Amino acid sequence: MSDKRDIFISYASANKDKADYICEKLEEKGLNCWIAPRDIKRTSNYAEEIMLGLKEVDLVLLVFSKDAHKSIYVTEEIENAFHMKKAILSFKIDETIPEAIPEDKIGFFLKNKQWLDTCPNGIYEEDNVNSFDDYSQQKKDEFYNTLFDDAISICEEVRQNKYVPPRTGKQTMPIKLKQPVYDDESFISKYKFPIIALAVILIALVGFLAFNGSGTTSGSSNETQLAIDYVGLESDGESYFVYGSLPSDLNNTSNFKVQTKFYDDSGKVLETNVSNFKDIDGTTLCQVLVSNGNVSKVTIDVLDGAGKVVSSAESKNIIKQ
Repeated sequence: MSDKRDIFISYASANKDKADYICEKLEEKGLNCWIAPRDIKRTSNYAEEIMLGLKEVDLVLLVFSKDAHKSIYVTEEIENAFHMKKAILSFKIDETIPEAIPEDKIGFFLKNKQWLDTCPNGIYEEDNVNSFDDYSQQKKDEFYNTLFDDAISICEEVRQNKYVPPRTGKQTMPIKLKQPVYDDESFISKYKFPIIALAVILIALVGFLAFNGSGTTSGSSNETQLAIDYVGLESDGESYFVYGSLPSDLNNTSNFKVQTKFYDDSGKVLETNVSNFKDIDGTTLCQVLVSNGNVSKVTIDVLDGAGKVVSSAESKNIIKQ
């Protein structure tokens, strides 16, 4: 193995088996990895060796889990990688969501970073699947192969000075999981009304944007529109996180605000949150504590400087995280 290392693998000790497997397979594919404790010299200072390992690599690959979230050592490694402006790729192996973590912890350093989701939420979620270990070996191999492809691709882009960090958190999935497998009973019955509601919302939104002249124009395929992917409900039953995307085609964003409303079953507004457009960074559009009722619907409006609504979206897709 040459002295040059391509990938630094960061992991919690509880996930060592997966980290070792990833290291082995990547090195079989020709990439040299730095992984502790293998690459810590017995006579060396542990912290200094970690810093040296981070400095020389193209990519930091994080095996992300609730254990990694709790590890102060993993947090310090990712914080240092962040300040070194390293490409960071997370391999999410349980239900813990990187961008939903309080920003005083590792989540701050994972904003706008690429991550491979092995524990999909919503319509991608399989029965009784709460972690990577719950999948069949075939599914695990699909996730691993996608991870390896992503890692190889990012390393190559970094070497050629072509790597551009995603503007918002970039989530990738194995190709075979992009189209969920379902039967009439397990999917259509469960999601019939949300699907119909979403279709109506999308049609109305497209019409609204077209009427106001703010839709995507020819040659601007990279522009994003306002959308709510889903609303995450934390285990405390009161903390709600709204995930989605904001319009990317608005000029002078300092004048725009984002208004989020939370409704109960009767249509009553339980909570209203207003944020500055320019302060929202990543896919977490809003996080609010709602202690006076169960939320059944969330709406988001983008307001201009005069308080006029320029874009709207809503969702009833409330998912317990």
